[in-house]
Amino acid sequence: MEKSVLATVAGAVLAALGYVAKQLADFLTAYVATKRARQAKLLKLHSLLRAGRVIYEVQNDLTRTWRERFVKIIRTNCHLSSKTQDSKNFFHISIQK
Repeated sequence: MEKSVLATVAGAVLAALGYVAKQLADFLTAYVATKRARQAKLLKLHSLLRAGRVIYEVQNDLTRTWRERFVKIIRTNCHLSSKTQDSKNFFHISIQK
């Protein structure tokens, strides 16, 4: 009789250990998946921020280039008074005929 009780207790202990091990494995799997999902979101955000910076730099360069061309065209085709050149008000431009 003692052998059957001992076998039953050993079986129950093994079943409990198996259950705990399965729960631990499920927890670790979920933890790793959550961590990978967070890392993926951060990587996506980093990529978007880098792309945004590149776009800003390209637009800034284009704006400066076109501004320089526009000012050059205005200076060659328009007469600017000394008052207009010194101030930042470019609305007093008279076009040469």
